[in-house]
Amino acid sequence: MRAAREGVGLSQRALAFSGCSAAYISRLEAGERIPSLQLVRELARRLGISESYLLSGDADDPLGPPSPLVDAEIALRLDDVGEARRLYEVALAAAANDAERREALTGLGNVALRDGETSAAIEQEQLSNVVD
Repeated sequence: MRAAREGVGLSQRALAFSGCSAAYISRLEAGERIPSLQLVRELARRLGISESYLLSGDADDPLGPPSPLVDAEIALRLDDVGEARRLYEVALAAAANDAERREALTGLGNVALRDGETSAAIEQEQLSNVVD
């Protein structure tokens, strides 16, 4: 779980939510606690990975960790603009290459446009054009 959390650039505190404190996440990562299925589902959703991957940590898991970019695009298409923004920000922080950074910045521009933030949308698009 620690690798998945760090892979998307979240601290234990940032991953915490009502019913799952940062201290509890620390205990989960240390193997001192076993989470409920509901907690596994929510943590996997927040990390943008499959429940199976979170439980097994197997990089060869056929469900593997999905790209936050894919999930962000789906959220945006479903008009869940807040979730799309969060996922694009996670994707930007975890971008492994320029193409992923460009896609995340373009996505953030689309989110800003949906929110009526035209100047922010233009700024994000300009940033995505200078990523090399």
